[in-house]
Amino acid sequence: MRWHSLDVGSLHYPLPGGKNPVVEAHIIAIDSPDHVVSLSRSTEFSVDSVLFEVAWTTSDMLLVKEMSRDAVRGQVLMFNWTQLVPSRPQLEGEVVRQVDLKPGWIECEQTIFPLPSTVLGLSAYLDIVEDREGYKHIAVFESSRSSEPYFITQGKWEVTGKLLGVNEERKTVYFQAPYPTSIQRSILSANIIEKQNIIEKHVSVTPIAEDGYYRADFSPSSDYHLLSYEGPGIPWQKIMTADGGENSRDRKFSFDVSQFSHPRFLVHTGRQ
Repeated sequence: MRWHSLDVGSLHYPLPGGKNPVVEAHIIAIDSPDHVVSLSRSTEFSVDSVLFEVAWTTSDMLLVKEMSRDAVRGQVLMFNWTQLVPSRPQLEGEVVRQVDLKPGWIECEQTIFPLPSTVLGLSAYLDIVEDREGYKHIAVFESSRSSEPYFITQGKWEVTGKLLGVNEERKTVYFQAPYPTSIQRSILSANIIEKQNIIEKHVSVTPIAEDGYYRADFSPSSDYHLLSYEGPGIPWQKIMTADGGENSRDRKFSFDVSQFSHPRFLVHTGRQ
């Protein structure tokens, strides 16, 4: 086994009028670290762009989000590893989604959640994007090439943070939201595959009749979660099942950590 050292240095924020660093993305095969593939665009986007999310949706499909320096325009690039030509150390991406939020701005958040193939087919994924009214809700993209999603949440409130988990058997996604009032943080769920009556599909995992601030940490399969109540009353924690039942304290859990990283590749971002 050979170890490759990385040069780590500090990067100062550019002075006014100075040149911003140019960031590039590369794929490094773990079993062959000398084989580095550079990711490129099929068309020019912005000379001064920012890469802010990289996510595998399958073992061969990679999505990269980038935006202009002023955070007004953005796009999503899809890279298909199966299209790589061995003799060329470069893989060209396909623009599958474009965003223009002027007069608003794009926030640097990592919100892509790949779906198991048994839920909605190969390369489908969830993302938190703004709907037509400007509220951040859960969108379902039926493949990595999809440009238009369908929404499974809706209303004058927003999904906060990252998606908490997906239960493959129930085809359900769990998330946190300031619902039904802005001072609450409730844990809710929504069905992923039903496209109709989305207003009625929200299921509250936590009580919403009284004010409360809840967090939840879900197991990889989302069969169980650690529910944390943080106020305004006395804080507490409970281990809950997917159907909302309370689980015994002495139950032991074992998680396969390999599912939290891609088994074949590392994605490296560097600067020029």
